[in-house]
Amino acid sequence: WWRNVRQTVLFAAAMDKAIQDGHVCFLEIGPHPVLRTSIQECLKTRGVEGTVVSGDARGGTLGYPTANLRVDPDLLVPAYGIYAGWVAGHRAAVSIGTNPHYGGRERRVEAFLLDFDGDLYGERLIVELWRRLRDEQAFVSEEELVAQIARDVEATQAAERPL
Repeated sequence: WWRNVRQTVLFAAAMDKAIQDGHVCFLEIGPHPVLRTSIQECLKTRGVEGTVVSGDARGGTLGYPTANLRVDPDLLVPAYGIYAGWVAGHRAAVSIGTNPHYGGRERRVEAFLLDFDGDLYGERLIVELWRRLRDEQAFVSEEELVAQIARDVEATQAAERPL
């Protein structure tokens, strides 16, 4: 028993170091993380597909309307966080997670398409994720949230599609 605990602790320490060094990343199936051994492998699998449905409409009131994707809850998706990516011919700032700022609990996939003005309801979209920008988080105020979204959009504009 002790040997298993010790191995688990040593493995966890080694994984923390590897993650910090950018050698591995995690994808999630529901609440269960799945280890991927290289960033290249993660980038090849980083994408989400779903149908656009109505959401809480908060993004629009903040100046960043999002396409909310209905995604099969058992679908393999990248780790929760904010990503730069590509959707329907447009760069997109993408949130995968629970919207902790608003006390959310269920997984959501939302994409703000840059330079897009239109209706995507009912459309099936494929979301390419180019680069992970940051973890999702709760903010002290909505103003702080909007300022961070602006920085995420700026980072999305500068992001390059992986080879």
